[in-house]
Amino acid sequence: MVTRIDEKFRRYPAQLKVVQLFMRLGLAVKDGQIYCDGIKISHFAVAKGLGVDRRAVADAVLRIQSDKELTEIFMNFIPTCNLRDAAPLLGYGVLEVVPQDSSRPGILAGVTRILNEAGISIRQVVIDNPQLSEIDHLVVVTDKPIPGSVIPEIKDIMGVKSVILH
Repeated sequence: MVTRIDEKFRRYPAQLKVVQLFMRLGLAVKDGQIYCDGIKISHFAVAKGLGVDRRAVADAVLRIQSDKELTEIFMNFIPTCNLRDAAPLLGYGVLEVVPQDSSRPGILAGVTRILNEAGISIRQVVIDNPQLSEIDHLVVVTDKPIPGSVIPEIKDIMGVKSVILH
């Protein structure tokens, strides 16, 4: 799907940048406006944040609204809180797993199995889409700090490149 969206905007680099931001942050487009969970965000604010002309934002929104498929997709985006950076401050554990190949199945299953066997509950899992994020990785937030003793076992999961414990 992301590839199809990219194709519709590839001739308009500034608009593509805008659309990629919408997808990465879960910003919805409805009735010609940009929303973050029902809160209207101005075209100017998006343009300033991205360093593009306000018209690129307006044109991206117009292009979305004029395409039935894009309208259906973008009106249903929902922002999601990623606890990765705040979790340690809340007493939670954070584990980042960088895959060798993100299309390889089984990494998440292996991590959850190991954490389960260690008696650690998972609060949140975020897997970045490599087409939307510069960093391709899995973030697992747990109910308590993760002991270093589980790291070697997680590193041994087929397809794991590296593990970062916060």
